[in-house]
Amino acid sequence: MRAIGIQYADSHFHYVVLSSSGEIASRGAIPANRDDLRRAFRAIEPTCIAMDSTSSVPWAVDLLSDMHHAVHIDSRLLLPEGYSELPFAEGVDASVAAAHAERNARQLRERWTRGIAALRAASQETAIYA
Repeated sequence: MRAIGIQYADSHFHYVVLSSSGEIASRGAIPANRDDLRRAFRAIEPTCIAMDSTSSVPWAVDLLSDMHHAVHIDSRLLLPEGYSELPFAEGVDASVAAAHAERNARQLRERWTRGIAALRAASQETAIYA
């Protein structure tokens, strides 16, 4: 499963794309406007995108969803324990935002992997009792 993490900071969406093997395939920044976001993500096949609730911009979520991407926003899933503030204001260092985008993608991938493992275990258990 490929996963994309996005973090908003300093008028840009910073993103990290993980390959199906979990390696970083690409990273970058896109100006936070509809045209640039559409241009960047329209070329990508529909995939899972993770944004935490502090970096989500409602129009961006709608735009990505309209392009058939599965956008996951869940602050409980994506915020590390004890972490109270994320960089989403002007003037935040881009490397910090990129690190948060990578964390978002990795946590989404881990959640997906745990879900698949649970489904496999349930199907095997069902097969045993069938």
